Amino acid sequence: MKFSQFGKTMLISLIVFAIIASAILSVLVPDIVWIKYAAAAAVLLVFLNLYKLDVTTTDEYVVISLGIGLIQRKIYLRDIQLARSVKNTWWVGLGIRYGLEHTLYSVFCLDAVELSLNANKGKVRINTDSAVELAKHINQELT
Repeated sequence: MKFSQFGKTMLISLIVFAIIASAILSVLVPDIVWIKYAAAAAVLLVFLNLYKLDVTTTDEYVVISLGIGLIQRKIYLRDIQLARSVKNTWWVGLGIRYGLEHTLYSVFCLDAVELSLNANKGKVRINTDSAVELAKHINQELT
């Protein structure tokens, strides 16, 4: 089963950042045009890697994929103890966050699925607007 989410907040943030960066670069280095193109390319690269979040579950594993698929993580079902629906706070941010308690994959939304992993491997949080359904589906796959 596949769950997908588009990162509206990421898109808006990157557009605002691109406009501000373009204005600053136009003032600081008005004669060097290639810097503006390099900055635009960097913003586009970030957007392509973080514009959506896909979570795919199979009989063997859960795959978390960001953007066009260059950033992926595969978690085997045998390594998952429990999946539960949780709420994140807004200040945890977007993208991939490595924390002391868990690793977070997020493009938009406060609802998340927390995967408790075996053998002290920590926890993984996946922000999705279908957190309850995803947690239920993963727990069904575990049994």
